Amino acid sequence: MSAPQVDPAPVRAERIPNANPPVRLSEVRQQRASFVVNVTAGAVLIAICLGGIGFYFASGLAS
Repeated sequence: MSAPQVDPAPVRAERIPNANPPVRLSEVRQQRASFVVNVTAGAVLIAICLGGIGFYFASGLAS
């Protein structure tokens, strides 16, 4: 039987390529809030466009 393998020393995050750097929670919250605002604004614009198209056809302007 061979001797048990010893775990290698832990590697610091700076040495791991593409490792996620430490992020402040306030920055994450601000980014999430900005994302929510952008998605909401996009949804409102889409709803306005679809409503305008619906109104265009409903009012008979297409004919």
